[in-house]
Amino acid sequence: MDNSLKKNNIDPEIKNVEVETDGPEEAPEKDDVEIENDEEFSSAITKDAVSKLRQRLKKSDDDKKEYLLGWQKLKADYVNSRRQDEEEKKVFIRYAESDIMSKIIPVLDSFDVALTQGKSLEVVPEEWQKGMEQIRNQLKNILTEHGLTVIDPENTPFNPHESEAIGVSETDDESKDDMVATVLQKGYKLHDRLIRPAKVKVWKCN
Repeated sequence: MDNSLKKNNIDPEIKNVEVETDGPEEAPEKDDVEIENDEEFSSAITKDAVSKLRQRLKKSDDDKKEYLLGWQKLKADYVNSRRQDEEEKKVFIRYAESDIMSKIIPVLDSFDVALTQGKSLEVVPEEWQKGMEQIRNQLKNILTEHGLTVIDPENTPFNPHESEAIGVSETDDESKDDMVATVLQKGYKLHDRLIRPAKVKVWKCN
C-alpha cells in the first residue's frame, strides 16, 4: 500500500470518485430533440389515420345498411310476386271451366224448353217426361259440383247485376213494383262470376 495514502488517511477506493458539483444543466443533445419531434409527428399521423379509418368504417356501415335495405326490398318484391302468381293461378283454375260451361248452358236451356212443351202436350208419355227430367238433373248436378249456379229470380226484387230486363209488366199492386214478373231465360254464375244474366220482365206499378 502506498504510504502517502496511508499518511493522509485517504482510502484508495475513494480517491478515484469524482465529486459532483452544482452547475448549469447541460442542454439536451440534438438527437434528443429529434426524437421528441418524431414522436409528435408520429402522434399526428396516428390521429389522422384513426380519423380516416373511422370515416371508412362509417361509409362501410352505411353501404352495408343500403345493401341490406336493397336486399330486403328485392326479397319482398319476390315474395309479393310469388303470392300474386299463386293468386292468379287459383283464379285461372277456378274459372278455367267458364268457356265450356257457356257451351253447355244452352243444352240446359233446350231441356227446359223440351220439358215445358212436353207438359203442355197430352200426347207426350209421362215416362218420357220423367226420363228427360232425370237426364237434365244429372247434367245440372254435375255442373253444380263444378261451381255452376242457376239464377232464377222470379218473384224477387230485380237485381241489375244478375238480371237483364227486356220487358215490363204493368200492375196495380204496389207491393210488386220492381219485382221480377217473368223469367224468360235463366241466368248462370260460375262461383261468384256471372256467365250469363237472366232475361226477365219486371213489374211496374201504374
